[in-house]
Amino acid sequence: MENMKYLIIDQELYLISEQDLRKVYEAEGHCCGSCNEWTLQNLRETLLDIMSRYKPLKVDLTQLPDDQFAEKSEINLGDDLPF
Repeated sequence: MENMKYLIIDQELYLISEQDLRKVYEAEGHCCGSCNEWTLQNLRETLLDIMSRYKPLKVDLTQLPDDQFAEKSEINLGDDLPF
């Protein structure tokens, strides 16, 4: 089985093949050298192709890891501690 990689597109997480991720990197590389409508169109086509072939994973991307850590580590200093 081929290695799978994570990719976020439009705030959705996809688990895609390493080969498809290389296609995205190639399209981005052509775009970064000279951004024009044709190279951007190639990147857009590549991402739309991935979105049509893979289903996004169900995850909540609205919280940052720091926010999640802060929720778990809140300390209530008003409690009487037994020591």
